[in-house]
Parts: sequence; structure tokens; C-alpha cells
Amino acid sequence: MEELAKVLPADLLPSVQELFDEFSLAGMKSAGVEVQEVKGYRLTPGVTTDALQYAYDEWSFREGDVLLGSFPKTGTNWTLDIIRRLLYDESSYNLCKNLPLSTLILEAGSPLKFSVLDKLPLKRRLMGTHLPAELLNLKKLKESKAKLIYVYRNPKDQLVSWFHFIQKIPHLVNHPLGHMINQGFNNFFEHALKGDLPIGTKPGEGYANHLFSFYEHKNDGNVLLLCFEDLKKDFRGQVEQVAKFLDIEITNDRILEVEKLCSFQTMKENIDTNKNQQLQEFQTANMRKGDVGSWEEVLTDEQSKLVDEKFNQVLNGTDVKFVYSL
Repeated sequence: MEELAKVLPADLLPSVQELFDEFSLAGMKSAGVEVQEVKGYRLTPGVTTDALQYAYDEWSFREGDVLLGSFPKTGTNWTLDIIRRLLYDESSYNLCKNLPLSTLILEAGSPLKFSVLDKLPLKRRLMGTHLPAELLNLKKLKESKAKLIYVYRNPKDQLVSWFHFIQKIPHLVNHPLGHMINQGFNNFFEHALKGDLPIGTKPGEGYANHLFSFYEHKNDGNVLLLCFEDLKKDFRGQVEQVAKFLDIEITNDRILEVEKLCSFQTMKENIDTNKNQQLQEFQTANMRKGDVGSWEEVLTDEQSKLVDEKFNQVLNGTDVKFVYSL
């Protein structure tokens, strides 16, 4: 809060402190984790409908704002940092690093955060979401001239990364649904592929359906689909594409600087020195390896085949091509 007190209006600080308190990770571990539903979509345990519905009905993005959509463990944290580096100078970047975690995630926390977001000294705001397209007011987002980027990753690496990540979230492991999570990878794989895990999805649906919900909007003028593996393979070319999409002029030198700042090593060092404990804990849990192809060390041939069949069934007729090795 000390850093925020230097740059935010004094009358905004009590609301910011309240957001820190309500969304502290310690609070989440002891909070009720009832699974709530919206239009048949089951939300992640611990996420309520309050912020989601307020964002859909009451709140509006502004021209130039950016929303990053993604399914868990598809490159969200990395892509958010890349976009943040493109949008902001060092002062605004550091402001965002010190904000309560709920201001970075559309569906997290309470509606109070939207009044805070509206008063931040930022020309362009950036948020992420794991909600499917059906639960987002994309019509209103487009009318406001905001931009939507959706990042996706090959589903085999996603599954492995998701399994490791979810073990670090106590309120999920200890939830009544914990038996899907804490009994080894093979058990987790079965439930994840069947669509048993509530993550903004309908029963029986999962990552493939989530991806398809955004794919249907790929020709909207304010939507960009971004492949995680393409970022790994051609960082400079993909960042140039993102900058162009966001109407940001960027030099080769700046792209090289962003590449260095968003390297795994630099991001890890930044987490270790981050004074925002809430964000530090969240990012530490999120960062693992970010490799392409590590699924081959975990999935059996049969499991790999089952993933192919599931995603081919849902994405049949699309031009989505997954990259499983580099």
C-alpha cells in the first residue's frame, strides 16, 4: 500500500485496502468454496457471480482497454506481462504490479473493484479472464472499442501444467471436489478430459469448448487469437503482431527489450522482489516451466490419443492447429 499511496488519490486508498483484504490468499483458503452457476456454467470454487454479473450488466470497458481471455495454464501470466510491457511505461507498469489481485481478473473479487478501476491513472486498462465467451458481454466490449486477445496452448502440455498448478491451491485440493485433483495425474486426467472440473464450463465440457467459444469470434475486428507456442518460437514476430493489433508503434529495440523483460528468468526475479505479497504468491504458483513438449514425459500413448479425439471432435471444421513440439 505504501507504493500505491504515492500515486493514487487518498480517497481511493480505503477501497483498495478493502480489495486486498477480501481477496487475500489466506482468506481464500478459509473462505467458503461453494460452486456457483451462471446459465449452466459452473464457476471455479471460490468465485462468485457478483463481479461477473456486474461486469456483464453494469460496467463498461473504455476505448483502448484490453481483455485477455484464456483457459488455465495456457500462457496467461506470460502473455499478460507481455501486453503490460507494451501498454505501459515503467511507472504505470509498477502501479499495476502493486494493485490488488482482483483488479487483474475480471470475475474475481467483488464489484467494488470496478469503481477502483475507473479511477486509476491509466489510459488503457488490462484485465484477464478464464470465463468462456458466453459469459462475457462481447457486444458491449466491441462497442466500447476495447480489444480482446485470446491465448491458447496445446492441450497436452496444458493438462500437465494444470495438474501441477492446481496442487498448489489449498482451497481447491481440500474442496469436496478435491478427489478429482489430489489422487495423482491419471485420476486428474480422466476427470479433466470428461469435463468434471468446474472452471467456467458446463458439465461435460472443458478446454476444447472454451477455445471454440472464442474461436467463433475470431473474425470480429477487435479479437485476436494468439498461440502460446508461436510466441515461444517467434517471440519478436508475434509481439510485433500484438502491438499492431493494439495500435502501438514499436521499434525493434523495444521488442528486444520486452523479450528480455518477459524472459522466464527475469519474470522469476521480479516475483522474488515483488512487494505485493498477494500477487507474489499467485505468480509463484503460476510459474513452472512453460516448456513445449514436456507432456511426452507424462502422458501415455493412450492418453495422448484420447486428447486428440476429444479436441478433434469439438474443433472439427476449424483451422486451429496445435503445436506439440518445437
